[in-house]
Amino acid sequence: MLGNSKRHIFEIVVIFLGITLSFYAENYRQDIEIRNLLKDDLFSINADISNDINEMERIDKRIKTSIIAIDSLRLYISDKIDVDQNTLVRLIKRMLYSRNTFFPYGAAYQVAQSSGRINAISDQGLMKVLSEYYQNNYERVRINNGLHDDAITKPLAEFYPKMMVRKEFSSERELNMTVLKKKEFSDLLITIQYSAEIYTNYIIRNTLATAQDLKTRVEAYLKEAYK
Repeated sequence: MLGNSKRHIFEIVVIFLGITLSFYAENYRQDIEIRNLLKDDLFSINADISNDINEMERIDKRIKTSIIAIDSLRLYISDKIDVDQNTLVRLIKRMLYSRNTFFPYGAAYQVAQSSGRINAISDQGLMKVLSEYYQNNYERVRINNGLHDDAITKPLAEFYPKMMVRKEFSSERELNMTVLKKKEFSDLLITIQYSAEIYTNYIIRNTLATAQDLKTRVEAYLKEAYK
């Protein structure tokens, strides 16, 4: 009877150890799977950040071009320079670059966050910068996109058809010099230039700097964590 009891105890211990080992083995398997999926997430996040950087650099360049064009238009309106009509049309078209805004995407981060895999990142500094970029910076961009549209896009949408009048029976437009010389247009140029400078100097460039720093951190983490 004593022998049977020992055997039963041994069997219970074996079963317990088997269950425990299976539990740890499954946890280990899940950890490896999450680690590999997180690696894919981080590569996708890094690609998204690269796209953001390229787009912000493009927008910054176009807005700078628009600001230079606005400077020239203001000089022309104030009779400080003289340019031909074709040049004026080109300047007005470049002025329209001021409407450009950055539309963030961030799908890869959303996938990693919703799955909970983002929490598997061991670098708390990287976690903090990721959160700041995708939550704080993205939200700041979205808010300022609306302000930018109110200050530039909407007024231009009303004023542009008066200044560049569509030719009869044609899709082409011609410049209305009378409207161009109006104080209303001069005031609009000042507003556009000021808003464009604020948007690119503070919103775009600050977000761009954060994105560049984040990209460096993500790449360093991938290199260190997945040797």
